[in-house]
Amino acid sequence: MDVNHKQPVVHDGWNEYAHKRVYQSRGKVGIWRSLGFGVFSFFSISMQGLVGAWLMFFYTTFAGLSAGQGATISLIGRVADAIVSLIMGNISDNVYKYKIGRKYGRRHLFILVAALSVLVAITMWVAGMNFWYYLITYLIVTILMSTLQIPWETLPI
Repeated sequence: MDVNHKQPVVHDGWNEYAHKRVYQSRGKVGIWRSLGFGVFSFFSISMQGLVGAWLMFFYTTFAGLSAGQGATISLIGRVADAIVSLIMGNISDNVYKYKIGRKYGRRHLFILVAALSVLVAITMWVAGMNFWYYLITYLIVTILMSTLQIPWETLPI
């Protein structure tokens, strides 16, 4: 028992940190942190290129789509990504205005949610479906990846 409060002090690992913010300023962004984020971006873009090429092969070989249909899916996905990226950037920049943003940080919350939900990407690789199925699953995965990548790329700021 605490002498001043007459209630037992509970150390559950959260109460003592409940009033603190998740994000702690690390000072000026140095060359090593910049290189670390740049390496991730390089890896991410490289993997997206490889997955995109393999996805086109999958669409034309196993899904029964034409090359034009596969390219159309990719084109619509890029346009959707451009729009969602603008919206996502605005949302992640302003989430700190709300209690949840101040509690979990304005970038970390989106990364946590999107990282778990990208498991939806598995649905893109089901063979024998129609054009609309592949378009919708590609759009969902593209939107989720934007939700993950836009806040991630702004973390060093």
